[in-house]
Amino acid sequence: MAKAQVARSEPHKARYVIAVQHKDAEEQEARLATPANDPAVMADFVLVELRAGLALAAFARHSLQKYRFLLASIQKAAAIHAHEVALKFLSQANPTREQQAMIEKQLSRLQDRISSLEKLPQS
Repeated sequence: MAKAQVARSEPHKARYVIAVQHKDAEEQEARLATPANDPAVMADFVLVELRAGLALAAFARHSLQKYRFLLASIQKAAAIHAHEVALKFLSQANPTREQQAMIEKQLSRLQDRISSLEKLPQS
């Protein structure tokens, strides 16, 4: 009787081990397939961050012109943060030549707009 119980439990253990190994393999594959590990996706992410930073810098400039200093400072800080994030993830990106040219152009424009916000009067 003991042999029969062992024989029955071994296939069950084998199925459990295979299921665990399969789950581990799926989790590892999912980690490798995340967008953060794809250089092409990272280039698009950098471009989106730069566009967001440019928009936030424009909003900050408009807020300053309307004497909304607190709102302008929040928007300026968000534009600076977008610039820093873009620079941080640029090293992980693998942009095409067109994307690289666009990234360089937008980085330059964002830096200029942020520095122009420094020159505007605040309260």
